[in-house]
Amino acid sequence: MKIIVTTEFVDIHTGMLHPVGEELTVSKARYAEILRAGSFVRPAAQRNGKKGAVPDGNGNSQPDGR
Repeated sequence: MKIIVTTEFVDIHTGMLHPVGEELTVSKARYAEILRAGSFVRPAAQRNGKKGAVPDGNGNSQPDGR
């Protein structure tokens, strides 16, 4: 499954830093493991209710220019 990093974190398995906005592909089990540790990621399909919009960091969505 594809996920988006919402809060920067260091992966405990790889030691890699994952910055905000990075898209990762993980198993459902790994996604659940990350969620148990905190609110660091969200599913990539979740788009704040507006197709073609991206969050601006202030809780608002702005057109992504596509």
